[in-house]
Amino acid sequence: MAFKGKEDCFGCKMHLQAPYIKCVECSTLLCLHCFAQGYETTSHQNDHSYEVISLDFSLIENTWTASEELTLLDSIAECGLGNWSDIACRIRTKSAEECETHYLDNYINYPQQPLQRILQHTTPEIHNFYRMIPYEPADDPPRPKDDPGQAIDVAQYMPCRGDFNVEYDNFAECDIKDVEFDCEDTNDEELKVAAVDIYLSRVKERCFRKRIIKDHGLINVHKTELTERSLSKVEKDLRDKLKPFAKLRTAEQHEQFIQGLLLEDSLKQEICELQHYRSVGLTLKDSAKIYEISRRERIKHVNKGNMLNDILSLLEDKVACQTWLQKQAISQSLVAVSSFPIPSLGRKPATRLDITGTPGVERLTEEERELCSKLRLLPHSYNHYKQMLIKENQLLGSLKLAQARALIKIDVNKTRKLYDFCVRHNWITRCDN
Repeated sequence: MAFKGKEDCFGCKMHLQAPYIKCVECSTLLCLHCFAQGYETTSHQNDHSYEVISLDFSLIENTWTASEELTLLDSIAECGLGNWSDIACRIRTKSAEECETHYLDNYINYPQQPLQRILQHTTPEIHNFYRMIPYEPADDPPRPKDDPGQAIDVAQYMPCRGDFNVEYDNFAECDIKDVEFDCEDTNDEELKVAAVDIYLSRVKERCFRKRIIKDHGLINVHKTELTERSLSKVEKDLRDKLKPFAKLRTAEQHEQFIQGLLLEDSLKQEICELQHYRSVGLTLKDSAKIYEISRRERIKHVNKGNMLNDILSLLEDKVACQTWLQKQAISQSLVAVSSFPIPSLGRKPATRLDITGTPGVERLTEEERELCSKLRLLPHSYNHYKQMLIKENQLLGSLKLAQARALIKIDVNKTRKLYDFCVRHNWITRCDN
């Protein structure tokens, strides 16, 4: 509003928001908190006469306060005449229809002069500066009212106190806690004043960050996450990239900036589509619709042709063909494929083991390396199992597959392949009985 940002509290240096206190004798401005603490300076004492500066009185109509009138005029100047929905969002207490009717009736269409109009609707309360100020729950920062459990979703935020558990620059007060000003001792006074000025700048930065968190709605983490889930990937990425620039403008201006970039992106996409249509010789929207339908049909035919090529290339490999048919039956639910019984493919073969560079691989032949890679055996283990089979064969004169499986405690299929490999190279003798 018009009165915000122009005056600061003489005590805490924060921006004043109505209602606040003005000293009648020395014109010192104080917020309610500093006034309640009895703040004093060399020129201002807490027993001075004071007046309450408040805009909670009717100015033109009884249902509109002076604060709402100022917000209405400032919002029209920023949002533009006719944008009543955004203006109502800034006022918060009036609807778009009420804002439009009030402005047109009292500022545009009313035939009398504004001063005459104001005098007719002025109430006696406007001259009573010492009336009591009604208590209202503070909205800065917001506090969950209905569900206290919402405090869990708020990061380091205590709703009952309306403040954060850990402040930004939390130990700023430690630097000035021992600073004392003595009228008799003026040594290092400039240094002490500089330390206090630095502390005040750090406090202003803390308040500035709080205001950003509150204005941009970043306190309720759960609500923010739910909002981000409904956004598209393009909008979510754009908002993440522009988060560092949120502190340079208000929440409304930042949102308008993002919506403008999104509109620009959509317009670029539409322009690219129109350029593509023009490049293929299309000049009408109806022709573009027909072109899109034909293009989708053409893509379907191309996919069907690729599917047929896949089937023809997999006919020689029965296992691969069965695997492909199973995938198509599950993903596309093809009746023609799923109606026929598909044989089980059995156990999926294990991936080959790369034994390059392992200890003992240089003592193996190419066939032995191939066997170890296929059976996923290290050269050291392979040589150990091989020597066990050869020694047992020398003791018994021959060796059965069951005896080899009892001797080597590994997978039975691996034992069978290792047994057949040794028999094929005449390292052991197969027992026929």
